[in-house]
Amino acid sequence: MGVRARRRRILPRMIVVVDYDPAWPVRFRQLGERLRMALGDVALRIDHVGSTSVPGLAAKPVIDVQVSVTDLEPVAPWARRTGWAPATTDA
Repeated sequence: MGVRARRRRILPRMIVVVDYDPAWPVRFRQLGERLRMALGDVALRIDHVGSTSVPGLAAKPVIDVQVSVTDLEPVAPWARRTGWAPATTDA
């Protein structure tokens, strides 16, 4: 008897792009402050990146943040402190 594989159907997700929102830089500053408090000197830089960081540009309403660190390990204690999980490349 063979095992019949089930095929997963991948449904397209709708991507919503909205007009620029002047609150985006404010939201980033709030996020950045929370991250700075949680990470302290571990974070060398905390930057607002992506389309919401460009004044006047329509974008997906998602604030993208890049945190630069000297060492990527250990991640778990910092992920717990911030409430965010590190991005993965797993499919």
